[in-house]
Amino acid sequence: MSVRAVGLVGGGTMGQGIAIACGAAGLDVLLHEKTKEHAKASVDAIAESLDRDIAKWRRTESEKKAILSRVRAVDDIAGWRRARS
Repeated sequence: MSVRAVGLVGGGTMGQGIAIACGAAGLDVLLHEKTKEHAKASVDAIAESLDRDIAKWRRTESEKKAILSRVRAVDDIAGWRRARS
């Protein structure tokens, strides 16, 4: 059995870093926050962090798109199993 997805509770600074690392490794990331607004803000912050990496020549635009395509906000932890499919 191999790991294909990671569920994160909280998208603060550390959660964002974990989401980026997991997304870059090819894992699907399911991000849960208190509210949909917080979840959207976390995904936006991940995109901003990746933009900074692009500006410093650490990543490419295609890597950013690939990582962001793997990060998805979910409404409830109970739905993680359903959200993977």
